Amino acid sequence: MPLLHRTALAVALLAVAPLASAAQATDQFDVKITITNACNVTASDMTFPNTSSLASTSVTATSNVAVACSNKGAFSVAFNKGLDVTASLASRKMGNGAGSSVNYSLYRDSAHAELLGDGSSESSVTLGGTSTGNNTADNFTIYGLVPSGQGDKPTGAYSDTVTATVTF
Repeated sequence: MPLLHRTALAVALLAVAPLASAAQATDQFDVKITITNACNVTASDMTFPNTSSLASTSVTATSNVAVACSNKGAFSVAFNKGLDVTASLASRKMGNGAGSSVNYSLYRDSAHAELLGDGSSESSVTLGGTSTGNNTADNFTIYGLVPSGQGDKPTGAYSDTVTATVTF
């Protein structure tokens, strides 16, 4: 068979043969990331001014609490009762190491109306908000009050340690 006839026959057979189709399969997959936050809390010492009597004079002081977080997100700062096991959130105690104590309270506001604490059943509040991220500090002023009416106290230095805990 001449070459031209064979080529024409091959072309004709290809034209009538069913076309082969390519097979396909697909799948889907999720793409995920979890952004976490890392926060730190720092608090400056609260130093009440010297006083000669707590019988009729209240004493106030302030402290700064700063919360810095790596990302944006909600946080809260709780404050414990301090070191004295007989203290409460409403009446924390500074001790002198010789068995005498001075009562004080911590507040979120300068009017001394919002008691700072751990948010428990003692009607206390915590500090909180949404962090600005980028380890930029969100600052809060806390207000301390040593109430009058505590009578005469032995002279000397009184202190306590309160733990601030940030939850994020």
